Amino acid sequence: MSEAIQHFGLDAWIVPAPFSACLGVFLLLGTDWLGYILLKKFGLIGANSLTAFRMQAIPIGAMILAVILYPLAMMRALPLILMQCLGWSLFLLGIFNAQGLYKQCLLVCSTWREHGRLISSIGFDVMLSLGIITLLFLIALGPVTNADALDYHMGVAIEILNREGIVFLPEWFTSTLAGNGEVINALGLAIGSEQFGSLLQWGSLISITALVWPITSELKEPKFVGGNLVLLAVLSSPVILFLISGPKPQLWPVAMTSLAFYLFMVPSIGKVPIEKLRLRFLLACMLCMCAMQAKFNYILGGGIAGCLAFSVMIWRREALFAVLISILSASLIILPPVIWKLLVFDVSLLDIFIKPLPAQLPGNEIAMEIFSKNPDFISSFFFPLSIIIPSSFGEISAVLGLGWILVILYRPGIETLHRVGFAVLILFLIVNVLLAPPSARSYLEPYFWGLILCSLAVREGRLLFPGYFAFIVRSQAFIFLVLCGYGVSILTPGAFSASLREQAMYKFANGYDLMRWVDQTLPKDAILLNNHRSMALAPRKAFNNFYWTKYVDSSSSEASFYLSRIKDVRPTHILVLGEFSDDSPMSGCYGKTYAGPKKSHMAARNPFNTGSTFNAWLLEFNYELLPECAQPSYSSN
Repeated sequence: MSEAIQHFGLDAWIVPAPFSACLGVFLLLGTDWLGYILLKKFGLIGANSLTAFRMQAIPIGAMILAVILYPLAMMRALPLILMQCLGWSLFLLGIFNAQGLYKQCLLVCSTWREHGRLISSIGFDVMLSLGIITLLFLIALGPVTNADALDYHMGVAIEILNREGIVFLPEWFTSTLAGNGEVINALGLAIGSEQFGSLLQWGSLISITALVWPITSELKEPKFVGGNLVLLAVLSSPVILFLISGPKPQLWPVAMTSLAFYLFMVPSIGKVPIEKLRLRFLLACMLCMCAMQAKFNYILGGGIAGCLAFSVMIWRREALFAVLISILSASLIILPPVIWKLLVFDVSLLDIFIKPLPAQLPGNEIAMEIFSKNPDFISSFFFPLSIIIPSSFGEISAVLGLGWILVILYRPGIETLHRVGFAVLILFLIVNVLLAPPSARSYLEPYFWGLILCSLAVREGRLLFPGYFAFIVRSQAFIFLVLCGYGVSILTPGAFSASLREQAMYKFANGYDLMRWVDQTLPKDAILLNNHRSMALAPRKAFNNFYWTKYVDSSSSEASFYLSRIKDVRPTHILVLGEFSDDSPMSGCYGKTYAGPKKSHMAARNPFNTGSTFNAWLLEFNYELLPECAQPSYSSN
């Protein structure tokens, strides 16, 4: 692709507010239509179905897109015009689907009017849940300010659009963590929407809530109070606020593995006709394998849910079919990225499945060790309390919350399936403790699975919660509602006008003010050596200098690999954060000061977790002096 048609920086890819948010909503509706068609083909829903399965259409529709687009991205066969055609087609499908959803909503309202006693029984719990769902939707409409998203979730998406697919950038360590979720983000950006990824996370959360509280399929029956509590426990986990407010593909893969788990944990699984059982297993394979390609973290959950489904197939004497479908699904979904990584990273097959950063490059081992132990926030509490209760206001959106008390009360019934599900949950938790980072996000998947088991037990009358448990969960949900209200007040206005978006980005998007300064200062043909994490905001062609310099001494022999890559890119300027001197790393390569100092700040959406200020500089960069100028003893004459 020629340089002339490349665009750099998130602002260059989006249409002005409010059109960006509108596009995101209709893209989500188009995704829902794709999933709805597949669910009908698999016999899980009917034409006017109101069951919990109908609510799974959004994550399943995204799965269809990912299965098609991810291999094309790895082959670099995704030209921008193709992504734009697909994006606009999905947008038109969304407009078409909106009519059908409107009719279904009318049907729901009609049913509710016929059973007015249900409305009177809804009570505080359901109204609180609906309030949270609404506020989370409004938050998802806001601009992208999430630090991880501005690093690689949107940064890689922009690279995909500029380079017609995924390109291995070894110096940008986090970019190698990207998966099929970044291709979905790129699809939204292709037609100007930055909100599509965030809205997909919201739609995935809705699908999970439907699994624990499928009220639409049981409108004639009042719900157990316990069922409402499980619903609140799902919706009010504080870490959801962090995940919904950005296109970080985590709730989507969790929704896929949770559905796969649910498909083979429902009590009726032993009575499902063989033909429908086979279709369920095929869907479960697709869900698990697609989730495994979204992020390294979900290899475990996808594998466990897949093994559960396979075990049920053996129990129903369908082992041969299960083996054949597993091989076929793996060939279509797992094999392409595995082959790509084997060729690009030049590593063993085992490394691909056990290492987040499989490439054997300088600094990777150190980075991988740090990433694998990253708790998101340094808590004053010991694990596991550290992922349940915040030790300060700054950690509120980084914990699971008190919903775990409901899971602790769960006891399997006498049926074998109950015990198998409980054993799977315990196994999941044990492996997570041994291998996963001590962060709330790593335990969100088993948390939801545990609540699914609680929901099934409540509906079967096997589980009742003490009254004080209701007080604890409702109190958490009310506090979470207030937090959501704050999130709406600071982020959602940015969805409705360009000026309000700019205000929100300046205040809450890490590096936005800095990169706007870079854009206004550097010449249009400049190539930037970027020491800031937010690659998605870099307004010029940029080389990521943030990660490798954290884990590799630039004056060591190991650095030669990265220094040669820098020389090939030929950066004209370097962005330096903080004060520097003649002894600073790579200072021998610095030319004259081009601009600065520019006072900037670390941005955060949590008012109790504000960042510090620092000075930034733009310097000319003498790339032709590499690698010698990176040595501390080097001095130019």
